[in-house]
Amino acid sequence: MKNSQEKQAQQLERFERLLAARLDALEKCEGAGHEQTHTGTERLLIHFAFQRIHNNEYLECVKCKGHIGENRLLANPTVLTCCSCEPAAAKR
Repeated sequence: MKNSQEKQAQQLERFERLLAARLDALEKCEGAGHEQTHTGTERLLIHFAFQRIHNNEYLECVKCKGHIGENRLLANPTVLTCCSCEPAAAKR
């Protein structure tokens, strides 16, 4: 049990670093005067992901409460749903 808790804690720390790097990159783009059309939305999704990590909900799908796979989160660390609950339009 302790090993799985430690593994999950390490996994969440890794995602926190990934999200922080993504937030830093957004701020650098904004600071350099680059216009990003979805910067505000991306920033909100990142902050929401941090909140979900701290509430111990980050690895949990918001729709079915199932597990969101690590590879899915690595591809998009702000994703909210598991593959099964992903909207059909997004799968295309």
